[in-house]
Amino acid sequence: MKIFKLHMGPAKCALDLGDGSERGEYVNQDYILHKLGRPHRAVNLMFCYYPLDKGWPNRASSLETGKIGFAWDYAYDDYFPYQGGLEGNTEGEPFLSMKDVRRHGQDVILTLTVDCAVSDNHLEKIADDLRPFGRLMLRINHEATGNWFAFNKRYSYREVADFYVRFHRIIKKRAHHIKTILCIGDPPHDDGKMKNEDEFAQAINDADMWSADTYLALHWGWPFDIAEPGGNSHKRNKNDDI
Repeated sequence: MKIFKLHMGPAKCALDLGDGSERGEYVNQDYILHKLGRPHRAVNLMFCYYPLDKGWPNRASSLETGKIGFAWDYAYDDYFPYQGGLEGNTEGEPFLSMKDVRRHGQDVILTLTVDCAVSDNHLEKIADDLRPFGRLMLRINHEATGNWFAFNKRYSYREVADFYVRFHRIIKKRAHHIKTILCIGDPPHDDGKMKNEDEFAQAINDADMWSADTYLALHWGWPFDIAEPGGNSHKRNKNDDI
């Protein structure tokens, strides 16, 4: 007989998995769990919502947009389109993938980039779409102090921050069990503040969780170039620096 010691309290840490993005398609959980042998706390899915744009709901890279030489040169973010919302339905994506994640006992993190000009009606419908999925975490307009996403190119940091607050409060009214994630941050400046801290002060206060915008290794030029020594479209940081 073997005896195992179990800890039934909260875990000291949790591991989440990113599955699908602008650079890759979703991999089903049967395959992932067969390879890894155990479930994660949550699985992150990445989609975009630009319903006011010409060509929507086509994926941005499928549209005729002229010469493209970089991953962020498209008309809007080249994530897979969120097929719900005002004019959509919940029969397609990301709902099929979300059901697959939940079916395997994991929570969903939905990363969603959104045009800040959409009305409250759009955001209320998204909240209603997501409400049935239980302990869902909604990562709204991530890397929000950057300059590459369409929402950053079209709106000021103040407007992006105000949009986060508006979306967060609608979520709390219509699906209060959903937690929102704010993704901003870089090393403190000489004044002790991080980038655009003043603009995002209310968003920081409202958010359920704060996700730092930093990576151990990142190649943002793919698939338009290869990460080679001397290049300027990739970087690798030291663990201690992170």
